[in-house]
Amino acid sequence: MVCGTASVQGTSVGFNETPTPLLNQENGTGVAVGATGGGTGMGGAVTATGTFGTAHIFATSFTSLSPFDSYVYARGDIGFVDGFTVGSTNLNVHMVTSLEGTFLGFTAIGYGNFSLFALGAHSVIIDDQKLLVYDGHPTQSVAFDLTLYAGETYIFDWSMRADARSTSGRNGNYPSATTDLSHTGRLTIDVLTPGGSLSFFSGADYRSDPSVSAVPETSTWAMMILGFAGVGFMAYRRKVKPALRVA
Repeated sequence: MVCGTASVQGTSVGFNETPTPLLNQENGTGVAVGATGGGTGMGGAVTATGTFGTAHIFATSFTSLSPFDSYVYARGDIGFVDGFTVGSTNLNVHMVTSLEGTFLGFTAIGYGNFSLFALGAHSVIIDDQKLLVYDGHPTQSVAFDLTLYAGETYIFDWSMRADARSTSGRNGNYPSATTDLSHTGRLTIDVLTPGGSLSFFSGADYRSDPSVSAVPETSTWAMMILGFAGVGFMAYRRKVKPALRVA
Protein backbone atom coordinates (compact mmCIF):
# COMPACT_ATOMS: atom_id res chain seq x y z
CA MET A 1 0.00 0.00 0.00
CA VAL A 2 1.22 3.51 -0.88
CA CYS A 3 0.06 6.57 1.09
CA GLY A 4 0.66 10.30 0.78
CA THR A 5 -0.27 13.48 2.64
CA ALA A 6 0.28 17.19 2.04
CA SER A 7 -0.42 20.22 4.20
CA VAL A 8 0.26 23.95 4.37
CA GLN A 9 -0.51 25.62 7.69
CA GLY A 10 0.02 29.16 8.90
CA THR A 11 -0.92 31.91 11.32
CA SER A 12 -2.71 34.72 9.54
CA VAL A 13 -6.20 36.16 9.33
CA GLY A 14 -7.78 34.49 6.33
CA PHE A 15 -5.09 31.85 5.91
CA ASN A 16 -6.50 29.01 3.81
CA GLU A 17 -5.37 25.63 2.47
CA THR A 18 -6.39 24.24 -0.92
CA PRO A 19 -5.79 20.69 -2.18
CA THR A 20 -3.88 20.42 -5.50
CA PRO A 21 -5.13 17.83 -6.34
CA LEU A 22 -5.47 16.00 -2.99
CA LEU A 23 -4.43 16.43 0.61
CA ASN A 24 -4.48 12.70 1.37
CA GLN A 25 -4.42 9.58 -0.77
CA GLU A 26 -3.93 5.84 -0.24
CA ASN A 27 -4.01 3.01 -2.78
CA GLY A 28 -2.20 -0.05 -4.02
CA THR A 29 -0.23 1.50 -6.88
CA GLY A 30 0.91 5.10 -6.36
CA VAL A 31 -0.18 8.46 -5.02
CA ALA A 32 -0.12 12.11 -6.07
CA VAL A 33 -1.01 14.74 -3.46
CA GLY A 34 -0.56 18.46 -3.12
CA ALA A 35 -1.64 21.58 -1.28
CA THR A 36 -1.32 25.33 -1.44
CA GLY A 37 -2.06 27.79 1.33
CA GLY A 38 -1.74 31.45 2.02
CA GLY A 39 -2.86 34.64 3.66
CA THR A 40 -1.74 38.23 3.75
CA GLY A 41 2.03 38.34 3.25
CA MET A 42 2.57 34.58 3.58
CA GLY A 43 2.03 31.31 1.76
CA GLY A 44 3.32 27.89 0.81
CA ALA A 45 2.91 24.91 -1.51
CA VAL A 46 3.59 21.15 -1.51
CA THR A 47 3.57 18.52 -4.26
CA ALA A 48 4.32 14.86 -3.56
CA THR A 49 4.17 11.74 -5.71
CA GLY A 50 5.35 8.22 -5.01
CA THR A 51 5.04 4.52 -5.64
CA PHE A 52 6.78 1.38 -4.36
CA GLY A 53 10.51 2.08 -4.12
CA THR A 54 10.59 5.79 -4.97
CA ALA A 55 9.12 9.08 -3.79
CA HIS A 56 9.36 12.73 -4.83
CA ILE A 57 8.40 15.76 -2.71
CA PHE A 58 8.72 19.52 -3.16
CA ALA A 59 7.74 21.89 -0.33
CA THR A 60 8.16 25.66 -0.08
CA SER A 61 6.95 28.45 2.21
CA PHE A 62 7.43 32.16 2.90
CA THR A 63 6.32 34.89 5.31
CA SER A 64 6.96 38.62 5.16
CA LEU A 65 5.07 39.71 8.29
CA SER A 66 8.14 40.54 10.43
CA PRO A 67 8.26 41.95 13.09
CA PHE A 68 4.92 40.23 13.84
CA ASP A 69 4.89 36.63 15.10
CA SER A 70 3.96 34.37 12.21
CA TYR A 71 4.77 31.01 10.68
CA VAL A 72 4.04 28.94 7.58
CA TYR A 73 4.62 25.19 7.69
CA ALA A 74 4.60 23.26 4.39
CA ARG A 75 4.92 19.47 4.70
CA GLY A 76 4.65 16.50 2.37
CA ASP A 77 4.77 12.77 3.23
CA ILE A 78 5.02 9.65 1.09
CA GLY A 79 5.19 6.11 2.46
CA PHE A 80 4.65 2.55 1.34
CA VAL A 81 4.37 -0.90 2.91
CA ASP A 82 5.26 -4.10 1.07
CA GLY A 83 6.54 -7.59 1.76
CA PHE A 84 7.68 -10.95 0.40
CA THR A 85 8.02 -14.61 1.35
CA VAL A 86 11.40 -16.31 0.92
CA GLY A 87 11.43 -19.57 -1.04
CA SER A 88 13.00 -22.89 -0.11
CA THR A 89 16.56 -21.63 0.48
CA ASN A 90 18.12 -18.81 2.51
CA LEU A 91 18.99 -15.66 0.58
CA ASN A 92 21.66 -13.04 1.14
CA VAL A 93 20.41 -9.56 0.23
CA HIS A 94 21.72 -6.00 0.04
CA MET A 95 19.22 -3.27 0.97
CA VAL A 96 19.85 0.47 0.59
CA THR A 97 17.62 3.31 1.78
CA SER A 98 18.68 6.70 0.41
CA LEU A 99 17.62 10.33 0.34
CA GLU A 100 19.03 13.38 -1.45
CA GLY A 101 17.80 16.92 -1.87
CA THR A 102 18.47 20.61 -2.35
CA PHE A 103 17.55 23.12 0.31
CA LEU A 104 16.96 26.84 0.70
CA GLY A 105 16.60 28.26 4.16
CA PHE A 106 17.67 27.22 7.65
CA THR A 107 14.43 25.35 8.36
CA ALA A 108 14.32 23.27 5.14
CA ILE A 109 14.76 19.61 6.10
CA GLY A 110 14.11 16.13 4.68
CA TYR A 111 13.51 12.92 6.65
CA GLY A 112 13.41 9.20 5.84
CA ASN A 113 12.51 6.04 7.77
CA PHE A 114 12.85 2.33 7.02
CA SER A 115 11.83 -0.76 9.04
CA LEU A 116 11.87 -4.50 8.32
CA PHE A 117 9.90 -7.13 10.27
CA ALA A 118 10.00 -10.93 10.17
CA LEU A 119 6.34 -11.91 10.39
CA GLY A 120 6.68 -15.59 11.30
CA ALA A 121 9.40 -15.01 13.89
CA HIS A 122 7.65 -11.87 15.25
CA SER A 123 10.97 -10.04 15.30
CA VAL A 124 12.16 -6.62 14.17
CA ILE A 125 15.12 -6.92 11.79
CA ILE A 126 15.64 -3.20 11.06
CA ASP A 127 14.13 -0.87 13.63
CA ASP A 128 13.11 2.49 12.21
CA GLN A 129 16.34 3.41 10.41
CA LYS A 130 16.29 7.19 10.07
CA LEU A 131 17.69 9.49 7.39
CA LEU A 132 18.15 13.25 7.76
CA VAL A 133 19.15 15.69 5.01
CA TYR A 134 19.44 19.47 4.96
CA ASP A 135 21.64 22.26 3.59
CA GLY A 136 25.22 21.22 4.34
CA HIS A 137 24.24 17.53 4.51
CA PRO A 138 22.15 17.09 1.35
CA THR A 139 22.49 13.33 0.88
CA GLN A 140 22.43 10.24 3.06
CA SER A 141 22.16 6.51 2.45
CA VAL A 142 22.30 3.47 4.73
CA ALA A 143 23.04 -0.07 3.49
CA PHE A 144 22.21 -3.41 5.09
CA ASP A 145 23.60 -6.86 4.22
CA LEU A 146 21.23 -9.49 5.58
CA THR A 147 20.43 -13.19 5.42
CA LEU A 148 16.73 -13.89 4.80
CA TYR A 149 15.57 -17.28 5.98
CA ALA A 150 13.77 -19.87 3.91
CA GLY A 151 10.00 -19.89 4.31
CA GLU A 152 9.90 -16.65 6.31
CA THR A 153 7.58 -13.79 5.39
CA TYR A 154 8.99 -10.28 5.74
CA ILE A 155 7.07 -7.00 5.87
CA PHE A 156 8.76 -3.62 5.44
CA ASP A 157 7.78 0.04 5.44
CA TRP A 158 9.59 3.05 4.01
CA SER A 159 8.63 6.71 4.26
CA MET A 160 9.95 10.15 3.35
CA ARG A 161 8.98 13.63 4.54
CA ALA A 162 9.86 17.15 3.38
CA ASP A 163 9.50 20.14 5.74
CA ALA A 164 9.75 23.80 4.73
CA ARG A 165 9.01 26.20 7.58
CA SER A 166 9.15 29.98 7.56
CA THR A 167 8.87 32.05 10.73
CA SER A 168 9.13 35.64 11.90
CA GLY A 169 9.01 37.24 15.32
CA ARG A 170 10.23 36.18 18.73
CA ASN A 171 11.23 32.67 17.58
CA GLY A 172 13.57 34.04 14.91
CA ASN A 173 13.29 35.35 11.39
CA TYR A 174 13.44 32.75 8.61
CA PRO A 175 11.43 34.39 5.83
CA SER A 176 11.51 31.53 3.30
CA ALA A 177 12.31 27.85 2.97
CA THR A 178 12.33 25.29 0.15
CA THR A 179 12.93 21.55 0.43
CA ASP A 180 13.31 19.83 -2.93
CA LEU A 181 13.37 16.03 -2.64
CA SER A 182 12.24 15.50 -6.22
CA HIS A 183 13.25 12.09 -7.64
CA THR A 184 15.62 11.49 -4.73
CA GLY A 185 14.02 9.14 -2.19
CA ARG A 186 14.61 5.45 -2.91
CA LEU A 187 14.70 1.93 -1.47
CA THR A 188 16.58 -0.82 -3.34
CA ILE A 189 16.78 -4.53 -2.54
CA ASP A 190 19.26 -6.75 -4.39
CA VAL A 191 19.58 -10.52 -3.94
CA LEU A 192 23.26 -11.54 -3.70
CA THR A 193 22.75 -15.31 -3.65
CA PRO A 194 23.45 -16.72 -7.16
CA GLY A 195 20.23 -17.78 -8.82
CA GLY A 196 18.12 -16.30 -6.04
CA SER A 197 15.29 -13.81 -6.44
CA LEU A 198 12.42 -12.20 -4.54
CA SER A 199 8.87 -11.53 -5.66
CA PHE A 200 7.11 -8.78 -3.74
CA PHE A 201 3.44 -8.72 -2.80
CA SER A 202 2.98 -5.47 -4.74
CA GLY A 203 4.64 -6.84 -7.89
CA ALA A 204 7.21 -4.02 -7.70
CA ASP A 205 10.86 -4.49 -8.68
CA TYR A 206 13.22 -3.02 -6.06
CA ARG A 207 16.48 -4.05 -7.71
CA SER A 208 18.99 -1.26 -8.10
CA ASP A 209 19.58 -2.20 -11.74
CA PRO A 210 16.57 -4.19 -12.98
CA SER A 211 17.11 -5.83 -16.35
CA VAL A 212 14.16 -8.22 -16.39
CA SER A 213 10.68 -7.43 -15.13
CA ALA A 214 9.92 -9.10 -11.82
CA VAL A 215 7.15 -11.72 -11.83
CA PRO A 216 5.00 -11.57 -8.69
CA GLU A 217 4.10 -14.73 -6.86
CA THR A 218 0.52 -15.72 -6.10
CA SER A 219 0.79 -14.28 -2.58
CA THR A 220 -2.23 -12.16 -1.66
CA TRP A 221 -2.57 -8.72 -0.14
CA ALA A 222 -4.49 -10.35 2.72
CA MET A 223 -1.17 -11.61 4.13
CA MET A 224 0.15 -8.07 4.12
CA ILE A 225 -2.89 -6.77 5.95
CA LEU A 226 -2.28 -9.32 8.71
CA GLY A 227 1.29 -8.12 8.89
CA PHE A 228 0.21 -4.49 9.20
CA ALA A 229 -2.08 -5.33 12.11
CA GLY A 230 0.67 -7.25 13.86
CA VAL A 231 3.43 -4.65 13.73
CA GLY A 232 1.61 -1.31 13.39
CA PHE A 233 3.58 0.01 10.46
CA MET A 234 2.95 3.13 8.34
CA ALA A 235 5.73 5.19 9.95
CA TYR A 236 5.04 8.24 7.80
CA ARG A 237 1.76 8.83 9.67
CA ARG A 238 3.59 9.65 12.90
CA LYS A 239 2.04 12.77 14.37
CA VAL A 240 5.01 14.11 16.33
CA LYS A 241 6.37 17.27 14.69
CA PRO A 242 10.10 17.90 15.24
CA ALA A 243 11.31 21.18 16.63
CA LEU A 244 13.07 23.67 14.38
CA ARG A 245 16.67 22.72 13.71
CA VAL A 246 19.05 24.89 15.68
CA ALA A 247 22.68 25.68 15.13
